[in-house]
Amino acid sequence: MSRKFAALLIVSLAIATPLWAQAVTQDNATPNATPPLQGLGLVMPNQKTPIAIEADNGLEWRREENVYIARGNATAQSGELKIRADELRGYYRSTADSQFELYKLEAIGGVVLNSGEQSATAEKAFYDLDQKAFVLLGEKIELRSAQATLIANDRIEYWQDRNLAVARGGAVAIQGPNRLMAQTVTAHFTPGANGKKPSVQSLDASGEVRIEAKQNLAQAESASYDLSSNLVTLRGNVRLTQGPNQLNGEFAELNTQTGVSRILGNKDATKGQARVRALIIPNAAKNTSSF
Repeated sequence: MSRKFAALLIVSLAIATPLWAQAVTQDNATPNATPPLQGLGLVMPNQKTPIAIEADNGLEWRREENVYIARGNATAQSGELKIRADELRGYYRSTADSQFELYKLEAIGGVVLNSGEQSATAEKAFYDLDQKAFVLLGEKIELRSAQATLIANDRIEYWQDRNLAVARGGAVAIQGPNRLMAQTVTAHFTPGANGKKPSVQSLDASGEVRIEAKQNLAQAESASYDLSSNLVTLRGNVRLTQGPNQLNGEFAELNTQTGVSRILGNKDATKGQARVRALIIPNAAKNTSSF
């Protein structure tokens, strides 16, 4: 296996770090809340930059429900983050000092988010400031960056306090000609410090895992990648295909630093030994790049 496979795993959910979360959480910010109707510039807790909201078909303030509704090509912008949707809703509440703070954002219909080189599209999106949870919903959700694209057919979640991001439902990560596909892909992050963005610590993929890289194909029931040890692990019905050649087993390991890989019949010795099977086509190996 090549390091392109590992690079694809790294990028697959790194770009899923939520655009909203990056924009609404700022270091060294002081709590500040703005009364409603001050140009519809709502300030969220621990954020200095207000959110400017505009819409073609008007802005509605439901005072008893503590919600703003912007309809018709509605946009919200805070710093470099811009959100567009058919409808935007901002829910606010009173604080102990009689101020107002935003605690939940919802975007409904044709959602498009842009922040620097990152963008996202979904049918719905919401951000819960109390739980620090960001969710994109829809039949085809796309997150794009200069490095890769992540697609999911159900939802993409990011839990800021748990340093966790999850893509559910036919998740596909694309980087150039390389693809990682699974029913669920989870990324574990290390918290960012001193203004730095969170970094991916490990990745897990489960359910019909399939990795494509040029003529190479890896399939398994689950896969994981520990960036600290540079170790990729494939488990369950593992099949490694290189052109016409194929290796079958129940467990495989790849060290992305050394390029050394091995495939075993069974990792758990208590389950007994299972044989590894290989199909090698003569003279095919020299025409096939390794994983």
